[in-house]
Amino acid sequence: MSPQAVLLPIFVQVALTFALLLRLGSLRVGLVRAGQVRSRDTVLGKDAWPERVRLISNSFDKPVPGAGAVLCSDCARPDHPQGGISCS
Repeated sequence: MSPQAVLLPIFVQVALTFALLLRLGSLRVGLVRAGQVRSRDTVLGKDAWPERVRLISNSFDKPVPGAGAVLCSDCARPDHPQGGISCS
């Protein structure tokens, strides 16, 4: 498997993570500036944020197995240099 085929999904995942981070930051700052959420209420948990902000924030809590699946599919091939080892 070529290095580009392995690295491209990783770069896409990093780009999507930064896009979500920027979107979440702009939503949170906008809500605090508008007075809909008080910053001191958000210190101890996510309960003070509206549902749409919590949904975006929850996407950071779940691991994305895309890069690991690509690497495991490569080393599980029968023609792999190490003899088709299992990545599990």
